Amino acid sequence: MQCLEGIFGIGARFTKPLEAYSTGIVDVSDPDNGISFNYFVPDSTKAKAEAASKLEGNMTMVIQDITNPASAGLKGGGLTQLHLKRVDPKFEGSVKNMVRATLSLLRGNQIQAPSKEEAVVWEQAAKFLGGRVQGSKAECPGREPDMSAAAATAMCTVLGRIEVASKLIHNREVVAKDITNPGPRGVKGGELSQTGLKRLDPKHQGTVSQMLGEVSDRLLGGGSQMTSVEALTEPGAKDKVLVWADAASFLASRIQGRDDECEVPHERRKADMSSAAASALSTTLARMEAAHRLTSNHEMVIQDITNAGPKGLKGGALTQTNLTRVDQKDKVSVQKMVVAVCCRLLDQEVSGPSTPEEAKVWVAAATFLSGRIQGSRNQCPTRQADMSVFAAASMQKVLAQIEASSKLTSNRDTVVKDICNQGSTAVLGGSVTQTDLKRLQPGQQQSVQAMVSEVCARLLGKEASGPGPSEWAEAAKYLHQRIQATSKEMPGRTRDMSVAAATAMRTVLAQL
Repeated sequence: MQCLEGIFGIGARFTKPLEAYSTGIVDVSDPDNGISFNYFVPDSTKAKAEAASKLEGNMTMVIQDITNPASAGLKGGGLTQLHLKRVDPKFEGSVKNMVRATLSLLRGNQIQAPSKEEAVVWEQAAKFLGGRVQGSKAECPGREPDMSAAAATAMCTVLGRIEVASKLIHNREVVAKDITNPGPRGVKGGELSQTGLKRLDPKHQGTVSQMLGEVSDRLLGGGSQMTSVEALTEPGAKDKVLVWADAASFLASRIQGRDDECEVPHERRKADMSSAAASALSTTLARMEAAHRLTSNHEMVIQDITNAGPKGLKGGALTQTNLTRVDQKDKVSVQKMVVAVCCRLLDQEVSGPSTPEEAKVWVAAATFLSGRIQGSRNQCPTRQADMSVFAAASMQKVLAQIEASSKLTSNRDTVVKDICNQGSTAVLGGSVTQTDLKRLQPGQQQSVQAMVSEVCARLLGKEASGPGPSEWAEAAKYLHQRIQATSKEMPGRTRDMSVAAATAMRTVLAQL
């Protein structure tokens, strides 16, 4: 199957405008692969830049508002949003540091973690400001919005990360004890809650504490200690990786945000943090669990992807025979793809496949693995779940990004020629279809080539360097309308890629 073969046949159909993929949450339902989850679209570079600019221009006023002890607002009149708790003015210096950290994270920089004492102030200040930011008039009638809805979402996302990272920093020992608590009482006394969740053995408390340290570091823009599968060659490394995965899975199920319940709710527990903070922590923990489960089992996964059958790796009948495995001769390329998935789950930029031929192997391997992942026993009753449902969704999102990037890489030249085709004959022969779409001029091929390379790189974790030339936006709009993600969009034709991969690609195209 040729990558994007659908764009060279009869016109594909799509249901959402490109702008719908720029920020927010997109539902992904892919019945052909049995996948369904919410795809969180990262904040666009433009939204982050707007939020940073607004915050920098009003920094003094923001700090004063967070620490305002008066009964009147800074500009006169009564205080609004009284349900939000302000910070004592004596901590103004720490509040200023938190606001500067927010600005730095919005600009894509790693920030230095606060001390245990200052983290208490950072948590409170970030929680207040996150609840205070207004992106529309409806959020607080009587007050003008502080910024656009997209910029407000970007800022609240960053503030959620700071809030929960700070909470973990000053509460790390208590959380580690809770994760490894053998019972029968809670860490702070009283009845042990959520006993349906599996806690870890107390002997792992030190390792769990290390894991929590990495979680807070990652939330504040830092990297991971676990850089590659090669790290498993060190003594005891595999055991440590599995402890981290189990601890991440427990904590993700334990979180209780303000507007939602934890997976196993306990009515007598107050919310642990704001919804934005809970979302930031859940996302980080899910990616961590997925990365470490895959890392610890990568050899078996590679063998499964390239298993020619007829038996499963552990004996017995081969399951999920509806999924297409990869030829054993491509095992080295499959291994590279699996390592790339591990790295992307740990938020590390990776290099894509080295050739168009290898890119096709990555597409096949990513598609198989995405359909193979099991987040619950119900998905395949004869198999145990591979990981939690949250971790499975996180891995499927990364696999979708790798599938999309590899699809584009495997047929890049043809795609570029199609975008710039002004003739009446299609690139691969036959008549040009979808003539209502605006193509670019042949003289713009070099710029379009750069745009396609940028899309591939961003799908694999490259940070956006800023807006490209105007033709990038035109080419992105055209390509968005040419992608065919489901067989129903154009009966009789093979779709270009999975719904999840198309969503991942359209997310990047929208940011261009």
